[in-house]
Amino acid sequence: MVEQLLKDDHEEIVAIIDNDQDWQEQWEPFKGADVAIDFSMPSVAVANMLKAFQAGVPVVVGTTGWHEQLGYVTDCCRQLNGSLVHGSNFSIGANLFMRINSMPLPWRRCTTSTKKTPRAARPSPWPKT
Repeated sequence: MVEQLLKDDHEEIVAIIDNDQDWQEQWEPFKGADVAIDFSMPSVAVANMLKAFQAGVPVVVGTTGWHEQLGYVTDCCRQLNGSLVHGSNFSIGANLFMRINSMPLPWRRCTTSTKKTPRAARPSPWPKT
């Protein structure tokens, strides 16, 4: 669903990661993403978030079932200066994504820019957690 919404809106998808091999093969393109959107499974959601934090990529999570680890994830997010938006259930997460994607262009400019600006110099659209 998310993938199709992005394609319909002519957004560039730089990586689709479903397993460890995908992480290895797509790590470099992933590091250049403006945002990661995780609708995976509870068994891998936390690892996906940590990899996004390590890559310096803000992450939106719609996966459910991992919230017992929220304290750990929050600590890692802070330590790695990451950004995280999550919903307590899939419906909220999906609706949050659609709401963010429908915001006016001046906000979205940060997520659709194709300029080769170093990540550290880019303004972050995400609040720090």
